[in-house]
Parts: sequence; C-alpha cells; structure tokens
Amino acid sequence: MHRPIQFILTCFLCAVSSVSGKANYAPERFDLEHLPLPLSARWSFPFQPDWRRTDVTIYYRPPSERPLDVWDWGHIFIYVRDDQTGQAAYFDYYPENGYSVLGQVDQARIDAHASLTIETDAEQEQSILAGIREMQQRLPDWKLKVVMALFGRSSTCVSRSQELLKRGRIIVKGTGPRGVWENVWRQYSDEFLTWKQNQISAAKSGKRAEKYRPGSGFAEPEPGREYGRDPQHQSRRANPQALNNLPMFFKDGQRVK
Repeated sequence: MHRPIQFILTCFLCAVSSVSGKANYAPERFDLEHLPLPLSARWSFPFQPDWRRTDVTIYYRPPSERPLDVWDWGHIFIYVRDDQTGQAAYFDYYPENGYSVLGQVDQARIDAHASLTIETDAEQEQSILAGIREMQQRLPDWKLKVVMALFGRSSTCVSRSQELLKRGRIIVKGTGPRGVWENVWRQYSDEFLTWKQNQISAAKSGKRAEKYRPGSGFAEPEPGREYGRDPQHQSRRANPQALNNLPMFFKDGQRVK
C-alpha cells in the first residue's frame, strides 16, 4: 500500500523541481561547498576534535626582579605532544648542585610560567620528540658563560631548546630567555597572528597597513596565561604521562640518578 504512494510523491516532487528550473540537489556546476551533508555529519562535525593537529608549547619565566639575583636571566622549557601516537615530553633543562638536570614538570611548575603554543604537524612533533629522547640518554653539561652565549656556544635552556625546536623546523632566535620569548611572540602569538590576518584583509580591500605594536604580554607576560593558539587546550595542564615524568640528573653527559 505504501509503495504506490511513495512513487506518486516522488514523481510530483520531480515535476515541481523541473518546473522551477532548478533541481534542489542538482547544482549547475560541481561545487563541494554546496553538496548536502547527511544529517549525522552536519551534527557531528563541529564537535569532533582534529586529531591531526599537534602542538609545541614554549613556557617562559621572566628574569627575577630581586637585586641579588643578578644571574637569574629567566627560564624557558618546552612541551611536545604528538596526538597521533599519544607520545609527549617536556624538556626542562637547568643546573642543580653541580648536576645538569632534566626536571619533572608538575602543575605548579606550569602555573609559574607563561606559555605560547605553536600549531605544528605530526612530522615536526616526532622530530622534536626524537631529540628529547636522545637528550634523555646523553645530556650535555649545563654551562653558561656570557662570552660563549654571545657566540652561540653555551649549553643552557635556551640553546638546547633552540636545537630541539630547529629539528621541527621552528627557528627561534635569542641569546637569553627574554630574547626567545620576544622572538617567538613576533612569529606565533595569537595577538601577532591576528594582526597579520587583519593586515592581509586590509590590503585586499585597499586599506592602509597598520604598524604592529605588541601588547603587555610581549614584555610582561602573566604567569599561568596562554598567549599562543592552543586548540587542544594542552598548555595549561600538566601531563603526568609525559616521557620524562621523573627528574633525571646528569654529569659529564651521563645519567647518574
């Protein structure tokens, strides 16, 4: 009983669409943007995370403002996660009691630093993770001499983090933590990227370009705040499953405890 009715309705709808000159689902040219999606796809798409996206986060603490801490130039460390494999690692490198240390990063450590997340791809992440795994096997002694730092021959949180980031085709300049932060800011901060997008839109409409003026996070970032683009919301939460979830102590390149 239902099949004849369905057939009649189908013929009626086809006739109406042909009279109007256009069929609802037959665009004049093949355009992916106008193809109708199934109801399930239209409902589920906005809520699906993009697991192809992976990220690198740079954490920064400015130099101490206390007069006696003349050798405190601030600090940086990095976090890498590959969402395809689930592997993640911190690289938090500093000296302690004559040792070179890869430190344990907990929530308190993260809360004490500002962060800037860079959107990357899986290949970049895997290259940086491979470098961190190598450092866990043999870590160069931490050394800081002003003259050596100026010529790029020091071994500090800055120089080793720069080496790791370079493996992932992320080129970051600066001889100290502040210089690294300012350089990263002018490439990857959400503020700068938004300004850049606005300038492209302005140029297309014939408007005059505006000079970029960094906000307060450039010179005085707030601890506990994210300044990059972090679609996975990873930067402000400690990851206890990271590869180096315990402190590692090295001397003469070898792990001693």
